[in-house]
Amino acid sequence: DEVKVDILKRKVEIFNKFQPSLTLDERKSLYKQMIFKYHPDKTQYKKEFAEEIFNYLQTNKSKFIPVL
Repeated sequence: DEVKVDILKRKVEIFNKFQPSLTLDERKSLYKQMIFKYHPDKTQYKKEFAEEIFNYLQTNKSKFIPVL
């Protein structure tokens, strides 16, 4: 399914944006941007796509913003 392929590609793109060299503040800022961008009620993307990416971000928050 083409939508599933697009979702997987976007997940990889998002994961790669969170480079180890980013500071904690940069990671937090990037995470907020991504959450807002893919929020199902506030996005230009199709609902299924946005929901899947939004859930991915929420589920993996600790990977993107390490808890200290």
